[in-house]
Amino acid sequence: MSHVQIDRTSLELARHVAEGLVTHPEWIELARRNLRAWTRRNADAPSLLDCYRE
Repeated sequence: MSHVQIDRTSLELARHVAEGLVTHPEWIELARRNLRAWTRRNADAPSLLDCYRE
């Protein structure tokens, strides 16, 4: 898969999630919980922590 295809797929996924937030605002808290868990689990991986912060 090329970078262009990956970017298109990512954009399409992001659009679907953004549309879903209208009817599922609880997804925001779910994402925050996941990020907290991943941050704890990967505390020794600075590059992952940078991604999570972004």
